[in-house]
Amino acid sequence: MLLAALGLAGAVAGPANAAESTRGSLHVAQICAVTTEDATVDEPYVKRNGTVTWGAGSLREGNCLRTVFAYVSVGDIVEIWDQDTNTGFDPHDKLGTVTIHGVGEYHFRESGAFYKMWTEY
Repeated sequence: MLLAALGLAGAVAGPANAAESTRGSLHVAQICAVTTEDATVDEPYVKRNGTVTWGAGSLREGNCLRTVFAYVSVGDIVEIWDQDTNTGFDPHDKLGTVTIHGVGEYHFRESGAFYKMWTEY
């Protein structure tokens, strides 16, 4: 699992309990790689307020993934990163940062990548 590969085997990949997912939270409905940071495939993961909360495995350029257990709240700072070998020659790449303002479409544009994310109730 991606969280284990990042050294976060004990991390929670979603809300700690069902109540958390309904207490003012928004569901991350979909993440799309319009343009990947790597040649054709990225290994994206999401940080919410500095903590890894969701990882996709692999995502090809032009494809989208629906998420199931990813939630955010208004005011959260969300980052998308591309997992690389994380050595001095190939560190993880930050693909963008947004602040959540409510239901809608968010754009992440850093490191030559372009990702979109949609939130819903």
